[in-house]
Amino acid sequence: MEPKSATSYQTFRPSSTGGTVFEDPSMLQSRTLLESLNRFLQVTVPQKPRLVGVIPVVREAVRLYRAGQYPASLKLAENAAKVIKHLGEPFPDSHG
Repeated sequence: MEPKSATSYQTFRPSSTGGTVFEDPSMLQSRTLLESLNRFLQVTVPQKPRLVGVIPVVREAVRLYRAGQYPASLKLAENAAKVIKHLGEPFPDSHG
């Protein structure tokens, strides 16, 4: 197996330190955004049930992530964040 060049697309945390290797940049971006959406929705939906409609979109994004379809997962997660912002909620993220 050949070593990867420094120019390959990768974000790296050494596995030997318990980190995770992210080969595709969208993998890390999707994971980060999905975690933020999860935390936000867990706190916000009980007080603002109108946001419940975003949950199926986030659930599908998680399914795509688990299937290794990171760009598609990221796109759906970004769309969910846009809907939340469009509804006037202060979703804290750096995407879209």
